[in-house]
This record gives sequence, structure tokens and C-alpha cells, in this order.
Amino acid sequence: MNQSPVFRRRLRRPIVALGIAAFFLFSIWVTLQAGTPLSVTGYLDHTYGAAWTGSGAPTGERVESKLWWNDGFWWASMLNPSTGQFHIYRLNWGDQVWEDTGTALDDRSDSKADIIWDASAGKLYVASHVAKDNPSEVSNSVNWARIYRYSYDATTQSYSLDSGYPVTVNKDKTAALTLAKDANGWLWVSYVSRPKGTTDYQVYVNHSTDEGLTWQNPYTLTLNTGPDPVHVAFEDISAIIAFRDDGGDKIGVMWSNQRLNPPTLNFAWKSVTAGGNATIPGPWTHEAISTPDGVDSHISLKYLQTNSSGQVFAAFKGNTVNSAEPLVGVIARDTDGSYSFHEYSSAADNDTRPVLVIDEGDTSVNTDDKLYVFVTGKPEGGKICYKSLDIKNPLSTMGDFPPGNCGTSFIEDATYKNISNATAARANTNKTTGIVVLASDNKNGQVYVHNVMGDPPPVVTSFGPARNATSVSLSQVITATFSKPMNATTVTDANYFQVLDGATPVAGTRSYDTNSRQVQFVPTGMFQAETTYTVKLTNGMQDTSGQKLNEGIDTGPVIEEWSFTTEPATASFSVDSYSVSEGSGSATITVTLNTPSAATVTVDYATSDGTATAGSDYTAASGTLTFAPGETSKSFSVSVTDDSADEPNETLNLTLSNPSHASLGTSTATLTIVDNEGTPTVQFQPSSVSVDENVAGGQAVMRVTLSHASTQQVTVDYATSDGTATAGSDYMAASGTLTFAPNELEKTIVVPILDDNVDETDETVNLTLSNPTNTNLGTPDDKAVLTIVDNEGLPVISFNTATYTVGEGGGTATLTVSMSRASASNVTVKYA
Repeated sequence: MNQSPVFRRRLRRPIVALGIAAFFLFSIWVTLQAGTPLSVTGYLDHTYGAAWTGSGAPTGERVESKLWWNDGFWWASMLNPSTGQFHIYRLNWGDQVWEDTGTALDDRSDSKADIIWDASAGKLYVASHVAKDNPSEVSNSVNWARIYRYSYDATTQSYSLDSGYPVTVNKDKTAALTLAKDANGWLWVSYVSRPKGTTDYQVYVNHSTDEGLTWQNPYTLTLNTGPDPVHVAFEDISAIIAFRDDGGDKIGVMWSNQRLNPPTLNFAWKSVTAGGNATIPGPWTHEAISTPDGVDSHISLKYLQTNSSGQVFAAFKGNTVNSAEPLVGVIARDTDGSYSFHEYSSAADNDTRPVLVIDEGDTSVNTDDKLYVFVTGKPEGGKICYKSLDIKNPLSTMGDFPPGNCGTSFIEDATYKNISNATAARANTNKTTGIVVLASDNKNGQVYVHNVMGDPPPVVTSFGPARNATSVSLSQVITATFSKPMNATTVTDANYFQVLDGATPVAGTRSYDTNSRQVQFVPTGMFQAETTYTVKLTNGMQDTSGQKLNEGIDTGPVIEEWSFTTEPATASFSVDSYSVSEGSGSATITVTLNTPSAATVTVDYATSDGTATAGSDYTAASGTLTFAPGETSKSFSVSVTDDSADEPNETLNLTLSNPSHASLGTSTATLTIVDNEGTPTVQFQPSSVSVDENVAGGQAVMRVTLSHASTQQVTVDYATSDGTATAGSDYMAASGTLTFAPNELEKTIVVPILDDNVDETDETVNLTLSNPTNTNLGTPDDKAVLTIVDNEGLPVISFNTATYTVGEGGGTATLTVSMSRASASNVTVKYA
């Protein structure tokens, strides 16, 4: 079933709030191995190795289809070697790499599937069965056939399993199981099996009474005329198809019967009535098909749907051993029910396992439709070849395929010499889709191989950021990666690649990387926070062959359109450290957003003590800042207290919390209160002191003061030294350390004074301060002079007695003169 451009367009445009989940879903795709070119033709894909536990190969059977085209991409059911499950893979056409989407189809590593994509419903249908060459009914439900149904989301380019699935459709292991959806919307399956414990192999069908949830019990075909050919041999195979001919919509089954001699090819059909299929399971109209020499169990059944009326084609392998007779060919059923045979190769060519592809070409120029038949070059496997044949009307005039052994080599390699079991899409191909064939070498390395044909238009394979992603970085680079090499001029044209804020284009630069096939948009500045931006790619973009982006897939000028929402703004202190003078009264604290926000942003702020104390050094502050949309800066004030105390610079803590529509950047900062008193000075007060020699208490007291209080402990050393006074005779030397407790302003020094009875002049003692801590020395008041005032007065000079007596013969007389006290000065007196 081909996908309509209108439907795809409708899928791409909705904006669904999938957010990060969408981005995650898209980003889990893993490329297991690069599409390495094979030595002759085709590409080597990943190995499935020991993970495969079924019969034959995972790309079998020829009657089944494991590929489909949807949304501009080729998809496939392929076995993941790590999980042992069949996953949905997507072909990256530019790299020829199958990318694992991570979506599981069947967890049974021995299962095979037939797949159809219904574009009108947006559904993927998978008929999965455990493969067995000798089919039979089985008891273990793990081995029963299942129907899976998936919905496709174009916004994330991903599939998800619908509720209620999988559903059991039979209780058999079979060589093949094929699936169809009729015009009434019912699903059908057909297969060959036998009741348990018998050898009665029969052609069975089953159908749903809805789109796949409710199924009947399988039944054997009942034919309206002739002998009953539905009892077949164990190696026979059947295929089912929905089609339309001159008689209207039908469901048809084709099968081989090698139980008969010669083996026959059979077709039976039943009309499908809109609104219900009341005649089912009544008799089917049987048509015996004449073939050159019987039939083998190799059938590939397709339907050409052109102008709402088409023909049925089946590529098959005959059952001849005569080298001159046809072996592989195509049976064509025209719209009137007539049949014709068209030879592909003879028994001498020994081709096998034919797979049919109907290519509708380029409908815009009305080219002929073509039949492509892909065969395995020899029964044991070797290479995949093909031939093509134009479809003519009536079909009987088409003739045979071109002669030549095997045909054109399509998948071939010198190492992988047993390539076989080709599989292709059930739906028809065209210029837009191209052709993809998948095969495998189940003997050498157990690997997948594939090749492609055609030149499909470019599509976008990945987006950055993903569709509807949220919390996108404000400096995000916008990217789109293409499936094919692009014309750099077109993909970097601002008219073709737009990033919009509403209707306003965002300024930025565009560049294209030819190696990665990726176009990038770097915004000139940061994006606005919590803002939804839209990216639009138009059909002006072209690949290097001149094909437009999504040509034939989407209509209208805007081909790709997706949106993303940026992350919240970041609220931060403008700096992480503020300072204010103690005498300034208050400090202004600024909080900024790193970019404007489309939402109103709020953030709480608060102060707390560091070395500063609330109530004495500053006034505690708290509150909420509100940024209107577009605002990026807000401030609050912290009051500081001025005092007269000398103190070290003190700090308090600033904190942001509880942001709304924002995240936190620098959320803590400090405010330093710089002391404005300066360091106090220490000095003698006064610096000159006089005391009497006989001062009370025998001590002189000197005052030492600070110029202003300090919150720190202050120390200073002091010492005395001789002036005119002499330590030990006039005073006692003194020295030590004065310690001022915090806020203490005055200390005293005591100098002991020695009193004598000597008349002397006033004498001085020097005092000095030194080695201050947390203070400075006052100059010149770091020195002082202590004057000791003499208290004896002048001495009295007198003769010792008032009269002296001496003998006349004594010769001399000695008179003694004395002072009332000693004097420190020379004393003179005249006598006569």
C-alpha cells in the first residue's frame, strides 16, 4: 500500500508536546555496523550470528515481505544480535546503513514475519510466526503465530505497539505466513499446516472482524468448483493478497500443490463487500493456473494498483528438470481474470527463490510500470540477480524477460558466496521510493546484505534539537541531516532554512558540512529562555542531482517543520563578591538573568551572618525578585551599620533560592563590610609628666591611650631609659607589654621613684613604646619624658662652731665649714 503525500503531510505538521521523551526515543537509534560496500555489488550490513535460531535464514521466506517504505524512509525487520529480538531498523540512504530504532517486533529469535504498511491508517501490521519447514499445529502457545500492530508518529519518526497486541491468529508453526488487509479494513492471513498428529497438509486462512484485534478460528479454503486442491504436500506454500479487478474488491489466495502430478499453481478469491463480509467463510472461486511444467513452493505475489484498478502478478519457480524448459517466471492475472506466463529463466540457468517487485516508475511523466524479479543465482545460494519487464496492456502482450543467465548482478561478494533469501517490500515502488532488496548469507558469517536501486529525493534523517524537545540550550546549534548530498547554496539560503520566534526570523549564520550532509544554524546571540521556536525547511532545498527536498512525498512550500522550546533562564548574582564601606549606609546587590525570558521569572533572596552580625553590623534582608518578560536585571539593598570601633572587614552571606521559570546559576555570594575607622594609634597621654622625688607611694604613673576603640586585642611594648636620672639611684627601670582588651582605650605604666636627701637638679627618665599589634604608634607621642623634681632645697653652709681657739704657738688654726646636706652640685663660698 503506497503512502499518500497528503497523509504524510498531515502527519508531519502537528506539534505534540513530547519533550525530552521524543528526543530520547530518537537518540537511542544505534548503528550496528557501517554499510560497507561488497566486493562486487551491494552493501554488507551487520551480522546476526548465533542469535538466529530458526530454520532457513531470517530474511526468508520469499513469499513474505520484511521491508516497507514510509515517511520518506525504508524500514526493515532485522534481528538484533545482542538482544536476540527482531527490531525495526531504518535505512540511512546516504550512508547505506541500517540504523536500529530500538523498537522490538518479536522477541522470538526463531520467528519470521510478513509486514504491510497501511498509509491511510498510519498503521504497521506484522504477521509473525515461528518458522518450521514441516508445518504443524503445536500445543505450546509460545510457538503460535501472532499479529502485531504499530502506530507511527511522524513527529518522532518512531513506531509504538498498539494496546491489545500481539494477538494470536493460529496455533501452528509454519514455513510461511502471509498477511493482507482488505478493502473493508479486515486483516487476513494464509498458511499451510496440518492438524496435530496427522499428515493432512492443507491451505488455511483466517481473518479478523476488525482491524486486527478480533479473529475467527482458522479454516481450510472451501472451493466452489472442481477437484479440491487445498490438500497439499508439506513443502507447499500459500500467499494472500487484497486486490481489485473488473469485478470489484477481492481477497485472494495463491498456493502450490506438489501433491498432484504435475504440481499445480492455484488461485482462489472472494469478493469483499463494503460495510461487512457476510459471505465469509462461504465458497471461494477457484482458478486453476496453467504453468509450463508444474510449480515449486516458491511464490512471490504482488498487485499493481493503478487508476483504482489493477492486475495480480506472481513470480514463481517451476518444477521441471528439462534444461530447455522455463524454470522461473511470472504469472500475470489481468483485470478480466485471464492469465499469461512470462519466462524469466530456464532450468539450465538454475535460478531460484524469485522475489517480485512492481515499480510504478515516474507517474508524473507516465512512464511504463515495470516488473522486477530478483532471484538467487543457484539453489544453495550465491548472489542476487535481477531482470525487469515493462508492463503492457493487455498483460498477455508483455512477452518474456530478457534472456541471460541469472540477470544483472545486484548483491554479490567474493567472501560471502552463499547470499540468498532475498526479500523486498509488499507495496509497489516508484521514482520517489526507489527499490531496496535485503538478503543474507546464512553460511558465511551469518550476515545481512542489501542493495538499492534508483535515486529517491532527499529527506531529513535527523533533527537537532529533536521535534518538540524542551529545555533546549540557549546556545543550541540547530541542525538538519539529510539522506543524500545536498546543494550547499540551497540548504544555507535564509529563505529555505528559517528559525522563527513566532513570525520573526532569528538572526544567525548557516553552514553545510558535505561529509556529514548536515546543515547548521548558529544563532547570533543566545535564544530567549522558555520560548518556543519553529524551524522551517522549504522545498527550495535540493540535492546535488537537483531533486527537491521530499519531492513527491510532501506538497506545499514548507517541507519540514518542527518546534522546540528553550530551557529556563539562569538567575545569578552579577558577581560572587560584593563590598561596601561601613559608612555608606547600604549595599546594592544585583541579580541577573543570562537571557531574556518569555515567562515571568521570580527568585527569592536572603542574607545570613558570616563574620558580620545581623542587628549590629547590618540589617537582615530577604524577599522575592520578579523579572517581567524581557527583563534581565533586578536589585535589592542591604543596610549596613556604621560604628566607631576599629574592627576587621566583616562578611555576610547572600543566597538565591526557589526560582520560578528559571534555574540557579551563581546562587551564593558574599558582601564584605569595609571598616571606615582605620587602625587606632597608641601613644602616651600626656607625653610629659613631672613628679616630686618624694611622690606619694614612690611611683610615677604614665597613661597610654588608643585614639579610638578597637574590637581586637591591642598590644604594645614599653620600656624606660636614663635621661638625666639614673636607674637604680633615681628610679627603678621598668619594661613590659601593655594589652588592651577589645574596646579598652587606656592603660598605665608605673615607674618606681627613689627619694634621696641630696640636693640636686630635676632629673628626667625617658619612656618608649614599641612593637604594636593591631594598632599604630602615635608620632611623636610614642615617646614620653618623666621629670623627677628634687625636693631637698639648697644646703646651708656654716662654721661648725661660732668660736675656735688655738694656741699662739700652734702655728695655724683649722676652721671647719659644713653644709646642712649634700648637694649634687659644686658648692662654693668665700671666707676671710
